[in-house]
Amino acid sequence: MAGLSGVLKVSALPLTKAGLDFLAMETKEKLTKIVVCSSIFAAMCIFIASCSDQPGGTVHSPSNSNMTASNGDRTAAPAPTADLMATGRKLYLDNCALCHKEDGTGGRIEIEGASISPEDLTAKKIKEMDDARIYRYIYEGLEEDGMPAFKDKLSEAEIREVVRYLRIELQKIPGSSAPNGANTNGR
Repeated sequence: MAGLSGVLKVSALPLTKAGLDFLAMETKEKLTKIVVCSSIFAAMCIFIASCSDQPGGTVHSPSNSNMTASNGDRTAAPAPTADLMATGRKLYLDNCALCHKEDGTGGRIEIEGASISPEDLTAKKIKEMDDARIYRYIYEGLEEDGMPAFKDKLSEAEIREVVRYLRIELQKIPGSSAPNGANTNGR
């Protein structure tokens, strides 16, 4: 037995202590473990398949994603899909659209008895601002212009998602730095 080095052979199959423990379990416990393991495996397969952006389940690889077929030159990365914008869109619609409108064009409105003119977020002057400045306006607000601070309502990550949505969807500026955790808080 010493020559087996802790492995016991049963029916010509090597078994470790874990294998022996499994054999000693009641049938109901075995089935439960099998179902749990199978469920985890199935969930992982579904997750991997959902990460695929090519037909046939091929996972999108950074090594081939930015190459053109004709000359091998690098091209711009594809714009994020609508699903990647879902969080930013929801946050924008829930917190910003009342004043800046769904399309970001702003304009004169009356809110809580005050007449204000929220900025057109699609205008050239806003497009030319860096992400940190826009982040700071959302975080701290612009009291003199009637814009509330969102530092107590939205997390820093949520504000970055709003900035990303603004840049990509409303201003049509692809490749914003905000989604990748860039320091947009200006502090």
